[in-house]
Amino acid sequence: MTHVTTLFLLSFVFQVTPAALATPTPPTVTFTFDRPQVQTTHYEIILGEDGKGVYRARNQQGIDTEAPIAVSPQNLEHIWAEAKATDGFRKVQCETHLKNMAQTGKKVLTWTGSSDSGSCSYNYSDDKEIQKVTSIFQGIALTMELGQRLAYLHRFDRLGLDAEITSLGNSVKTGWALEIQNIEPTLRKIVEDVSLMERVRAKAEALLNNGK
Repeated sequence: MTHVTTLFLLSFVFQVTPAALATPTPPTVTFTFDRPQVQTTHYEIILGEDGKGVYRARNQQGIDTEAPIAVSPQNLEHIWAEAKATDGFRKVQCETHLKNMAQTGKKVLTWTGSSDSGSCSYNYSDDKEIQKVTSIFQGIALTMELGQRLAYLHRFDRLGLDAEITSLGNSVKTGWALEIQNIEPTLRKIVEDVSLMERVRAKAEALLNNGK
């Protein structure tokens, strides 16, 4: 082997090695919701297999918000089991066959892998498992939205906190609001604020205990 050939082969090895050793992008499931008529006109939740993710939203005023989230093992299992069972949402009919359904917002479920992806979009789904996954994501989004509302009221309208935190408590009891631990910092600030009404702080503490 000549000196030139050796240099060429070494050059080739060093060129391809970084790509060969590149760490694959971890897979994610994303739920996207769009409905211009409501206060939160758009949001998306991006979730990894480890249960960690991010919530991003935009309201009617065009203000964007973003916050990290974590999902409990039970809800995480439901989401990823459906993603795998439907081959990344490619082998499922998400949209209902029924006609003239009320428009409740455009929803998109997307699975993204290191080199592949799949998705389905729908307004309403007849599929029970898709309904379950949708309710989980919407329950997380409701918690995040109400948490942002509590943070705003704590700063600018403390008299409105009692009604809002009561509403959150009712939503948690009925199962509409999920993964309450994601707004723990907001609830803890309310608990620790001795200038607030005692019943407001007590309700916030009860929600904190519910999220543990």
